[in-house]
Amino acid sequence: MRSNSAEVSECQRPSITDIIGQYVVLKRSGRELLGLCPFHAEKTPSFSVNVDKGVFYCHGCHVGGDAITFIEKIEGVDFKTAARRLGLETYRPSPEQLQVKHEAKRVVSWARGTSIKLCDALREITDQIRVSKLSRAQSTTDPDLVQHEASLIRQWAILCDLDDDLNDPKLVLDLWQQRADIDRLVESLG
Repeated sequence: MRSNSAEVSECQRPSITDIIGQYVVLKRSGRELLGLCPFHAEKTPSFSVNVDKGVFYCHGCHVGGDAITFIEKIEGVDFKTAARRLGLETYRPSPEQLQVKHEAKRVVSWARGTSIKLCDALREITDQIRVSKLSRAQSTTDPDLVQHEASLIRQWAILCDLDDDLNDPKLVLDLWQQRADIDRLVESLG
């Protein structure tokens, strides 16, 4: 980090924009700040900072967290070293912060696992669509085959949309609230 941690008083917590702004050029976009991600090469900004929540997230490489996590990742140091560099030698997350972090990990783990299962199902449906097209090409025009293929294509489109939504941080919390229904749907595909 470019600034000396001694400059930060122990009672003053540095702003996430001040910290990240030393490494990334940030521009306001609505309620968030956007910039090019420092963790992977990109030409279009996918790195966002939410000042109100004190967190960052890259929609390209899916790296996210708070100011301490940013320092850990950008400088390749452990939690304690990052906290010291930010002048937070005595920083201890509150029980509420720990609970939120634990819950966020559960949501992300569920979304990733569900996305993997959906991708497997999508590959199977794609294979079934190919087989259906080949069968249809060999038979004259079997209406059952045409209807089956159309049904597979609709199913593929719906599952594709669901997978996209699972990978959209703005939608995943809404989907988490509906996880029982989504889990039943995914289980029925297997």
